[in-house]
Amino acid sequence: MRLARNIPFGLTSSVSPGDITPGTTVSQGFLALPTVNFALADKPTGNQSSISPNFRPSYAEQFNLGAEYEISKLNMVLKLYGVGNLGRRIYNTYNINQAIPGPTALNTRRPLFAINPNITDVNYAVSNGLGDYYALQFVADKRLSHGVSAQIGYAWGHSIDNTPLDFSGGLAGPTPQDPRFLRAERSNSIFDQRTRLTFTYLWQLPFGKGQHFLDKSGPTDWFLGGWQTNGLLFTQSGLLLLARSGDIDHQYAYGEPSEYYGNGRLPQNTH
Repeated sequence: MRLARNIPFGLTSSVSPGDITPGTTVSQGFLALPTVNFALADKPTGNQSSISPNFRPSYAEQFNLGAEYEISKLNMVLKLYGVGNLGRRIYNTYNINQAIPGPTALNTRRPLFAINPNITDVNYAVSNGLGDYYALQFVADKRLSHGVSAQIGYAWGHSIDNTPLDFSGGLAGPTPQDPRFLRAERSNSIFDQRTRLTFTYLWQLPFGKGQHFLDKSGPTDWFLGGWQTNGLLFTQSGLLLLARSGDIDHQYAYGEPSEYYGNGRLPQNTH
């Protein structure tokens, strides 16, 4: 177990003042810590925390390979790149005392019930997370000439991982679905967006001193010269939809991922 996070060492003292009745002031000092009962160290109860003895720091590997081609007559550069980002030993947690689905009472189905029936959830910290991102990126960059510059970019990528963004999955659903089969967690990332297209431009309006139209100084240049317009447009594919069912084994607050087999089409008379 991770002793620093468990009883009797992981003591917490908090004060929550109300809207009408104030709480303890700073001049009164901090509240006394609860009495330490070292006998509880040999008889843990309730939720516990633990960490893998093989826990290692996370790291990332990034790589890219690309080519560029210049079209001098158009003041344009074309770029094509393949990029990748690999996350390794990503921090992850799961409940190693999660009850196995079954018809009996919840606690009797926990793996540690035979050792200590008073222990409920055990948050186990590991560094077995993996994340992969690969993408093909294309950029056409029109440099500023004749008062016009523009850039268009397109990216097609795919992100895959086996770890959640939020602790234990959060609103995205519990992770893992089954701690006995962690390989089933590898799937599309919750933030996976396959395609993105962006377009930007800048146009210096051809009016005023030194421009094609109204090339004169004075009031005309004061009011009509020096103007420019620019814009930005981007569009991207949507995020994946995660379907969740009810809490089958009474373990999760947000429900469990659903399992469905078929093409996903509903009958026409379905409302």
